[in-house]
Order: sequence, then structure tokens, then C-alpha cells
Amino acid sequence: MKEPSSWYCGLQTQRLWAVYIADVYFSQSKFYRAFMPYIKNGALPAVFTTQDEKQHKQLKSPIAPLYTLSNVVTFESFVDEILGVLFQQLDKRFVDSHETFDLGDWLQYFAFDVMGTMTFSSRYGFLETGKDVNGMLESIWSFMLTVAPVSSLVVPLLTSLRPCPAISVSMGEQDWIL
Repeated sequence: MKEPSSWYCGLQTQRLWAVYIADVYFSQSKFYRAFMPYIKNGALPAVFTTQDEKQHKQLKSPIAPLYTLSNVVTFESFVDEILGVLFQQLDKRFVDSHETFDLGDWLQYFAFDVMGTMTFSSRYGFLETGKDVNGMLESIWSFMLTVAPVSSLVVPLLTSLRPCPAISVSMGEQDWIL
């Protein structure tokens, strides 16, 4: 395994490890309330949306071993392979033509193909096609454009309303039926 200093161009490694090993927990923003799944009896706890640190730890425990450094490095060969595909596609499409391109798009294609490989043992095909496969990225962007105003405007508005029997919403420590 490479030393962290080679990954981060000489940053002080003791500071880098302090970030990853910190025992200090930061409260999760109320932004995540809009992403909470709801069932008939109220909010359903989820690892990415719970704001309770103890509940988060309990939900995370079964999957945490998948993301340990010792396990993640076993995927390095997959990442290296997909990096090769990225470089091959960039060379093939842009070196001779001198066409300009958005590197951000290609890095996003790379990230999604890595996630597809690590999750499903198969790339989605973003790099090979050089475009958004089946509108996945557009769907995510549209979702975020919808959720952002809901989480920053609607959820706070709902917290200020008096309870009435219509919608189940989690409001911090209390689940309300609005």
C-alpha cells in the first residue's frame, strides 16, 4: 500500500490520520431530513439520514467492515483497470482531434463505473460510451434539484406548523403527524 504522503503530495500524514481516526462526532445537518424514508408509523431510520449518533453506529455496524482500509485496498486493481479505460478513452477521443472536453464529466463517468464495478462486478458503460448511460446522472441531478428546496424551505416550514392528521414527518426528537 502507498503511504498517505504520496497520495496527498506531501501533506503532513499525522494530520491526515487525525481526520480518519477522530473520536469527535459532528452532528449531521437537518438537511438530511428531506431524504428520510417514511413508513406508516413515521420516519424509518437509515444510515445516511439518521441524526442520532448511537442509531447511526448501530445501523452502520453490519456494513462498516466493507469500508475498512484493509478491505478497500482489495479493490485497487479494479480502480486501476478502470483508470486504464479512462485514459484509453481520453486518448482515443481527444488526443488526435484536439477537441476540448469537460474533464469533470469524464471524472464523474469514471466514478460511476468504479462504483458499478465494486458493487455489481460490472461497469455501467459511462466511459465506453462517453455519455450519461440511461439518463442516470440526469436523474440524480433532477432529484437533487427537487430535494434541495424541499430540505431547505419546506421541511423548516413544516416544523413551524401545528400538528394535524395528514402527513407523517420526523421533526428532530419528535415524530409528528402534520
